[in-house]
Amino acid sequence: MKRPYLLTFILALLGALAASGGAVFAADAAPPSSTVKLVFVHHSTGGNWLADPNEDQPHGGLGRALMENNYYVSATNYGWGPFSIGDSTDIPNWPRWFTGSDSGTVLSALYGENGQNIGDFGSWPRLAGDPGGENEVVMIKSCFPNSDLYGNPDDPAAASPGDQYTVSNAKAVYNDLLTYFGTRADRFFVVVTAPPQNRGEYGDDIQTPDHRAANARAFTGWLVNEWLKDYPHRNVMVFDYFNVLTGTGNHHRWNNGQVEHITAEASNFPAYPTGEWDSHPNTEGHTKAAGEFVPLLNYYYNLWKAGGGDTPPPVEETPPGCSITANESGTPGPVTTGGEIRLRLSLSPGDFEGRDADWWFVAVMGNTPYSFNPVTMTFEEGLFPVHRGGLQALADLHLTTLRPSGQGEHVFYFGVDTLMNGELDLELLTYSAVSITVTP
Repeated sequence: MKRPYLLTFILALLGALAASGGAVFAADAAPPSSTVKLVFVHHSTGGNWLADPNEDQPHGGLGRALMENNYYVSATNYGWGPFSIGDSTDIPNWPRWFTGSDSGTVLSALYGENGQNIGDFGSWPRLAGDPGGENEVVMIKSCFPNSDLYGNPDDPAAASPGDQYTVSNAKAVYNDLLTYFGTRADRFFVVVTAPPQNRGEYGDDIQTPDHRAANARAFTGWLVNEWLKDYPHRNVMVFDYFNVLTGTGNHHRWNNGQVEHITAEASNFPAYPTGEWDSHPNTEGHTKAAGEFVPLLNYYYNLWKAGGGDTPPPVEETPPGCSITANESGTPGPVTTGGEIRLRLSLSPGDFEGRDADWWFVAVMGNTPYSFNPVTMTFEEGLFPVHRGGLQALADLHLTTLRPSGQGEHVFYFGVDTLMNGELDLELLTYSAVSITVTP
């Protein structure tokens, strides 16, 4: 049914946004303003991920994406470094890099590394000039055999790291790494989880491939959700490469002004393998992972730089506040058919100013919701946002008087939810409502 009086609402709302300058959410995931030196410790999967398009093997374009985001990227590979430690990038090997008796020598070489060490996995570009100094960002990744973990999903961390490929030892290894990461607030550490492994590449053993793959899922979830919970600094981030590569609907990314870690598909095996017997991610998987990783890296790096390395005291964000009132009193009595209803809107964005959001203006008549469609200029059955964009303050915006023709209860809702996806996200919704009874 048509509600032409809502045109005034749309024009007033869009006019208020235009007057505000059309500001959008400050780019938390913007590239660093000055060149950042990054070194990536990896093997074949990482090399393919970095590589530009080529005819020989999978490629993901990560090297180019990092370059375009102002990172000067170097890397290690097989045979690299003191004691040829570049050969050793499995989970049980990491203490040797960061906390073992030879770690001082290893880390001196790693921080100073400025070569690409492309190996046989595909070339990738980088910025023309080395900005000098040591690598500020250190990025580490184990390969898919490390998704073959024994034990049980909820096993606690062992007391100290060893050489076992188990859930408990993997947790112990990464807890050990935090003892070093916490001493280096001048460095930013990026932990990339191991990619998933094809079911057929798991050997037969006392625990089934499904059990061991579920262990890998549990461990990567622990890294993302639990590992850093009590860590008092923010110079460490985790990218869940495993999750991203296990389903087309699985993500770890910066989206609509927030970090999203989504597991929409329950598989613990690759969704993007090169082949049935080759767990290396294919080009589609690598490209997806690169697209999700780089903005997330920017966000966490910028967060670290803004805070000088330490986590600030928790701050409770002030949510947006919406208000809709009718007539002068704000709580009108019955209105006769064709009578006047004067609506006023206010919005305080709180600490969410500029953040993208879905804006809602909904009228419920009986039990049926109607939303205004600014394209067709009609009030249509269903729920959809009237506007999608950054939150801005509205102060006592007066709408043209409404003259409803239908009888019964009319409830008008004005609200915003801070996930701009075109859907009504109730857990993120702030709204106000006013109810009006229309009589003959």
